[in-house]
Amino acid sequence: MKLLIFPIIAAFLSLVAGLLVMLAYGIGWILNLFLEFTPFEATALSLAGLFMVLFTLVSTFKGVSQFPIPLPDYAEEDDWEEEEEEEEVVVKAPPPRPGSRRKR
Repeated sequence: MKLLIFPIIAAFLSLVAGLLVMLAYGIGWILNLFLEFTPFEATALSLAGLFMVLFTLVSTFKGVSQFPIPLPDYAEEDDWEEEEEEEEVVVKAPPPRPGSRRKR
């Protein structure tokens, strides 16, 4: 199932990108009728304008749709810490091996 999702997402993004470029070309063609731009300049200008409009819309939507984040319940974490303290085990170092020297 996971392997099928990636080609679908890639196809969708390709379709959206193609439609965006076609929209920019159409807007550029209309600009070219009224202003003295080359077709490339008009398309590049309209594509840049589309990205600016899209960025403004996304930023506005993010600013408007932010809701206060609820604070987590710390009472459950306190219980967890108490359980951890009860389970503490003291581990002693193993005795030195015979014939080994101690570092001074």
